[in-house]
Amino acid sequence: MVSSPSSGTLAMNSATEAGVRLLINQAALQHNYQMLCHLHPKTDHGAVIKANGYGVGAAKLAPILEQAGCKSFYVARPSEAMDISPTLSPKTKIYVFHGHNETGFNFYFDNGFIPILYSRPCIENALVYCQKNNINLSAALLLNTGMNRLGLDSEDLASLDIDLVKSTLNIDSIHSHLACGRTKNHPQNDKQMALFTQLCDQHFPEYPRGLSASCQLVLPDYFASNLTRQGLNIFGAFSPADLGEDQSFFPLQFALKVQAKILQIHTVQPGETIGYDASYTVEKPMRIATISMGYADGLPLSASNSTTYAPTLYGIKTPILGKVSMDLTTLDVSDVPENQLDHSSWVDVFYDNVSLYLLADAAKSSLHEIILRLGPRCERIFE
Repeated sequence: MVSSPSSGTLAMNSATEAGVRLLINQAALQHNYQMLCHLHPKTDHGAVIKANGYGVGAAKLAPILEQAGCKSFYVARPSEAMDISPTLSPKTKIYVFHGHNETGFNFYFDNGFIPILYSRPCIENALVYCQKNNINLSAALLLNTGMNRLGLDSEDLASLDIDLVKSTLNIDSIHSHLACGRTKNHPQNDKQMALFTQLCDQHFPEYPRGLSASCQLVLPDYFASNLTRQGLNIFGAFSPADLGEDQSFFPLQFALKVQAKILQIHTVQPGETIGYDASYTVEKPMRIATISMGYADGLPLSASNSTTYAPTLYGIKTPILGKVSMDLTTLDVSDVPENQLDHSSWVDVFYDNVSLYLLADAAKSSLHEIILRLGPRCERIFE
């Protein structure tokens, strides 16, 4: 009798075959959240864990942060709220940025989630729902103060019956978003802060308000207001370029490490080429290693042949040679002592702010996107 491939010794899962892994330091996550609270103790700090917690795993992140004291979470879509809700206590707030028209407001009332209303039609639909069902729906409002994505602008607010909105909805808080918050001295920040303050003071003076997100780390204290929405900061990730010259104060711990396993090591000679399109020509004898990570796993194709970014092995730089393939990438390991090279070694793809920033810069991307792009074959390990 022949065993089926899905049974016995042939059975595999993503953990046993993983050639790429993301190590997540739980203690660092909790330290970072608590440090952000310590820096602004009068501010309520919510955690933004949309897009499956930036690809790290929202259902795992949420209870870890709740244990650290987080009492409010922000997600982008209703399905994301449903994913994390079972992992949190009933009193913890879950805000949803958009997707309200698709679910209807009964979804929010039944589950205790808080929709963030961002347009006149959004508010009008919520008012109709409340009046029809004789209930008061808890909701937050998003104001457009200059980013021009989503949000109520001055004209929207002037055309609304604000008293009716206040009497019909249980308004939880007022929000906006900075377009240039990570650039400390950008004039757009103060411009948006002034408009946000004006609109809140004029229409919603009695409600908590929040303008800043992770950028609060580099902004003056007055941007903190009553609320902040902490995103990438939770992982201790912040672009060194945005921190400025004096980075000694940086109080957060980098919580992520991405590693890829070596599959093969061999020597190449001058004149040989490496990878698709023969984009790298060998100029001298060198040792190369092929790792089990490609652009399907989140290592950007645009990082191919980078002269500024390199993975590391035992702290030694191992530059990318040739094009990043779908599943594989070739590295120059000539500087690594030969007695330290073997097929059980794991190469560090990124492990701190600098390595993440250099990878993002080489790929013409952002820190957010590099983390988010880690594919489903990348094993997530919470330590």
